Amino acid sequence: MRDVHFFSIFSCVGDRMIDRASRLRLFIKEELYIGLDIDLSVEQAKYLFKVMRLNVGQTINIIDGNTGEYRAKITIKGTRSGKLLVKEKISELIKPPNLWLLFSPLRKNRTEWVVEKATELGVRRMIPVITARTVNVNVRIQRLKMIMIEALEQCGGTFLPTLAEPISIVDCLNFWPSDRTLNFCDESLSAKTDVNNFFKRQRNKESAILIGPEGGFTETEVQLIKQKKNVVSVSLGPRILRADTAAVAAISIWQNVDKNSE
Repeated sequence: MRDVHFFSIFSCVGDRMIDRASRLRLFIKEELYIGLDIDLSVEQAKYLFKVMRLNVGQTINIIDGNTGEYRAKITIKGTRSGKLLVKEKISELIKPPNLWLLFSPLRKNRTEWVVEKATELGVRRMIPVITARTVNVNVRIQRLKMIMIEALEQCGGTFLPTLAEPISIVDCLNFWPSDRTLNFCDESLSAKTDVNNFFKRQRNKESAILIGPEGGFTETEVQLIKQKKNVVSVSLGPRILRADTAAVAAISIWQNVDKNSE
């Protein structure tokens, strides 16, 4: 049985539900194409038919995070099962800028928040980096992937970022690709440093953002980072931001620069 994840948003006017199916999106963990039959699990069947009260003949949007967005028709409705048929492709895959996010895992809920927001904003890849001051070294990769899928379904995007296995900061730097710029968010820099200019110079190039742990990098780690030839130190402003706030701020600045640059 194919693995399908689900999320829905619906609106109400008074006590009346409006257009349940039109805002519902399913994520399917296999490549989609027109004519594909999809078997629903017990969980998805109960959700679609008992909770959302959808019927045979109604259509919903589906995504796989890699090929675009499709429209699928409910062809079989059961109490514990069901089927969808992919009818048409309604939009092409839209990839975000070629930007990676490197972050030190935070406490459980904050790490989940970071990957959720990074997915919504749009990055290509996320890499958990273990440092001397990392507070959570037990990263639940599968749980985070589920959070990313739910974020993608909700935000209306079509591209699912890659989530790498955790890696130490030393190994990360040792194996860092020579053609990708690493933007080190350095809280010790002057707030007058214009991060927009640094990001603008990297537009349409392979880049990454590195966010430190709660408490920051150690002096030894900072020296190792700055020794890399393709590292650029940037400031996110005059205030010291929480690690999760810094991640969202950096991605947002990048997206704004990328959108407004010629």
